[in-house]
Formats: sequence, structure tokens, C-alpha cells
Amino acid sequence: NADGVIDVNADAALSATLLASKARILPRLANTDKQGVWFEDGLSQLFRDGDATDIFIDNLLAALGRLHADGVNIDIEALHASEQDAYVAWLDAVIDALHARGYVVTVDVPLNDYAYDYESIGKIADAVVLMAYDQHFATSDPGPIAGRDWFDVGLDDVLKSIPAPKLLIGIGAYGYDWTAGAREATSLGFDEALALADAAGASIETAPGSVNAHVRFEDVKGHAHEVWFMDAVSAWNAYRSARRVSARGVALWRTGTEDPTLWAFYGAQNAALFDPATLGHLPAPLGTTMDGSGEILRLENQGRDGTRRFTLDDGFFDWASYDPPSRAPAVLRRGAMPQKVISVTLDRKSTRLNSSHTDISRMPSSA
Repeated sequence: NADGVIDVNADAALSATLLASKARILPRLANTDKQGVWFEDGLSQLFRDGDATDIFIDNLLAALGRLHADGVNIDIEALHASEQDAYVAWLDAVIDALHARGYVVTVDVPLNDYAYDYESIGKIADAVVLMAYDQHFATSDPGPIAGRDWFDVGLDDVLKSIPAPKLLIGIGAYGYDWTAGAREATSLGFDEALALADAAGASIETAPGSVNAHVRFEDVKGHAHEVWFMDAVSAWNAYRSARRVSARGVALWRTGTEDPTLWAFYGAQNAALFDPATLGHLPAPLGTTMDGSGEILRLENQGRDGTRRFTLDDGFFDWASYDPPSRAPAVLRRGAMPQKVISVTLDRKSTRLNSSHTDISRMPSSA
């Protein structure tokens, strides 16, 4: 908050797993709470208040020590243009304090957002993570998450300010479902996007220029949906661009929502030898979808692998479609009972009912 207090939300089991793996751990520090509500208005006070900044640094150092972290990833978003210089000065003080303790600091910056002084941030951070996604977002009009044309032009522009050896290029791995009449789109993972299209019988194809996957359909209530999402095709194009400019590396936002086939090249030691044609096969999701409620289960389908058709130009995808998309096994649940139900059994041999006082025709044998 504006007084420099931070809230630590670190899963103990995940932290233990990461420590055991010997991975370098840089927790993400963001101006958002656990529910994802962004903290914006108090940033100006935090940046300009020396006492609040000292409290913030003390809290951050204590948290990193408890987490046995190697550093921190600073993700300050929704920065106002008027705060550009104050943010850089604040960031410089924070990074100096962390460097004095031997911590590594990476800083996130959005693509095409000039409230951020790319050049200054690139000089003081150990590495800069370029969030090269959210060309369109939950509260915007529908459109590509990170169109190839938008991505490439923006990347070339950032490289004028941040040297490639300091740049980690953030790759999107999620999607949005814009429903006509809704104020905000629904965030989707890759498997969810495919399941929506499959259920609606809608075709999935990349849009020209953006090479982002795109679906349109109507739901059972007649509401129009427009879905855009990132997949291994768009990830490969971004990955190739990162290699083209000799960037320090790549970053994925976010694990758990990605097209699992991207792991065939993302972070792989032999990524330079990867054949993108292998992305034509799309294995069925490992999970099982459940529909309905109740204890009676029926297997609706066994699931299936999918096929991706595409064309390549100089090693980059310039078109792709799903024909058909992969499908997870589906289970239908039935037999759910309403709440507060009482079952009554009438034993006529042991129970005498006076017909003048009890209307047996209105008394169900069970309820």
C-alpha cells in the first residue's frame, strides 16, 4: 500500500518444491492483491515518500529472506505517465538496496506503454521482462492477444532502448472469451478455449496478420461469443523472434493455461533443431471434463487427439487451423437431489391411519 506495507501470498507446498528443485527463485511482486484488484492511486505517494519506501524495502527484504529467494521480479502495472520519473527514482532506490544484499532484480514492462522509461529501467535492472501480450484485454474490444505484426513492430521499437542481452521476452499463453453484452471478457486457458469451440461446433483458425487463434459462435441462449487465444503456433513465432534478435531469454505468462505442445521447444536444449511441423499433432488433454451434478456417472466420450493444419514461411507460422481440435474425455453427472429433502417410509402393517384425519392420497410414500 501507500505506506510501504506488502502482503505475502506464497504457497508453502510450491515454495518447498521449488527449493528442493534448486531452481533460482524470484517471487513476483505486483501492485495487486490476492483477488487480483490493482492498486494504482496510492503509487504516487509510495514513490515520493522516503519513509514509506524504507518500510517497503525492509518488508521486501524480510519476505525474500523467509522465502529463501534469490531475488525478485517487480511487476508494477497501470503506471500513470505522470509517475514515470518518480517510478524510476523509486525503482533505483529499491534495486540498490536489493543489490547490496546480493539479490537479483528483474522488472516487468508492458509492450507499447510509454509511461515506462524503457531505457532507464533497462540500465538499473538485471533484466527486463517485456510483457508482449494484452494487445487486447478483458475490458477492451475483442481482438488478438498478441498479433504477430503488433508483436514484431513493438519488439523492434523496445530494442532501441533496452539491449537484447538484458531483455526477456514475455510470451502469452492464455485467451479471452468476449460475450456480447458483457462488461468484461472471461479469461481462458488453452484447453478451455478448445472445449468451447468443440461444444459449439465452431471452427478454429488463425486470423490473417495476427496469427492468433480465433473462434466465433453463439451459445444455447443466443449470445454471440468471440474468442481469441494463444497457442503453440503463436508461441513458436514469438520464440523465433526472440532468437532472431538474440534476446537474453523468454518468459511465459502463465503456466497452467498454456498449450502443452509448446514444451517441445520452450526451454528445450535442442530448441534450435526443433521441427515446427511436429505441432500438427495435438494430444488429447490429460484431464477429464465433468458436466452436471450427482453421483451417477456416465462416460460421454473417450476423448480424442486433434490435428493442426498450417503453413510456414521462413520457419514462422503464417496460418493454422484445428481440424478437429483435441478433446478431453467427458463424464456426465446425474442424480443430484435438491437440498433439505426428507425421506419418509410408511409401513402399513404397523401404522394405523385414521382416514377421517389423514388424507393418504395427499401423502407421498416418499419425498
